[in-house]
Amino acid sequence: MNNLQRKIAQLKNHMNQHGSVVVIVTILLVALIGMVALAVDIGYVAVSKNELQNAADAAALAGAGKLGQLYAAKTPPLSLSTGDPDVVVAAALSVGGANKAAGLSPNIENSDIEIDYWDLSDNRFKSTPTNRIPNAVRVTARPSASVSTPLGSVRTFFASIFGKSNVAVSATATASLSSPCTVKENELAPFVIAQDSSYCNSTSPFSIDFSSNTGCGGWHSYFEKADNPQIMEFMYSIMNNTSGCINAVNSAKINTDCCTGRGCNSYTVPSVASGNILSLLNGNASSWNCLQDLYNCKKDAKGHWFATVAVVKSNCSTMKNGTVVSFATIDIQGVATSQNDSYVGIPGTSCGKSCVTAFVQCDNVILEKGQGCAYYGTYGSIPGLVDKSPPS
Repeated sequence: MNNLQRKIAQLKNHMNQHGSVVVIVTILLVALIGMVALAVDIGYVAVSKNELQNAADAAALAGAGKLGQLYAAKTPPLSLSTGDPDVVVAAALSVGGANKAAGLSPNIENSDIEIDYWDLSDNRFKSTPTNRIPNAVRVTARPSASVSTPLGSVRTFFASIFGKSNVAVSATATASLSSPCTVKENELAPFVIAQDSSYCNSTSPFSIDFSSNTGCGGWHSYFEKADNPQIMEFMYSIMNNTSGCINAVNSAKINTDCCTGRGCNSYTVPSVASGNILSLLNGNASSWNCLQDLYNCKKDAKGHWFATVAVVKSNCSTMKNGTVVSFATIDIQGVATSQNDSYVGIPGTSCGKSCVTAFVQCDNVILEKGQGCAYYGTYGSIPGLVDKSPPS
């Protein structure tokens, strides 16, 4: 083979190789463009899904927050009035609709808003059990329909080349009322109940006997020295911090019953949180007249005082541990002293001597933030998110 033939053969071989490279580069370029297109579409769908989740979260929190407000404005036993669900739904729709998903307001129908019960024992949204109140709102949000996409779908930019012009997405969120872990200043009554008090849902009042270490209740002086004068000063402070209370009850009697040799001192009753240790005191009955005054100050027209109290890490057999585990609401119906068998309260409910006639109120709601503490019948009115899983 002469030199010319060899060069021609080399040139043909080189051209064949170059053609192969062009084919490979073309294939890789198409694949690269496809991956970029896929990444763009996946990213857009993910962003839209996140926007839907934000809308569902906001709507659920707004609905459950309105639910808490409605309950907190009512007197126990609580229930939803005929128009209350519509108010809750309207709140959820308003807040959810103020968000954006895929460039549009999300689609949330009335039927997408469920008012029912979140069971803390197994973390499940379910039908409200008998003798309980609905405590949660679940919301499902979907993308709104547009010219290029149907309801519940997000458009794609490049996947449409392969016949996938939209992707179905949705988001679900559940917000629930839960037990508070903190009670604000001037809100907590100066006594506690044991963590094993089993009076919730009782059909009749029970007697809280604070006069010994073997009852289910006890006095406390918050974080100050546990003595009787200090407890009376705190009760006086509660009355003094309640508008019009002292003059309405009887200022002279209150001064006699509650003011000690240290004078009528008034404090800001401290905020108390789960984990705090309260100073407990039992067995001292000289505070009962002052407690009767406090009851007369706080009771409603029917003789009920719905008092927020701390639940402590003690058992009814021994009231010694003042560590707060949660909070409860007690419906106090009367207070009896050992002095002249004096009883102030609803007729026919007297508990004897040196005791409080009351029962633990189930499903009460107070103006506090729900923080997931142990449930002893009281919810905070400010909800939290508990679940984002799709409806089962």
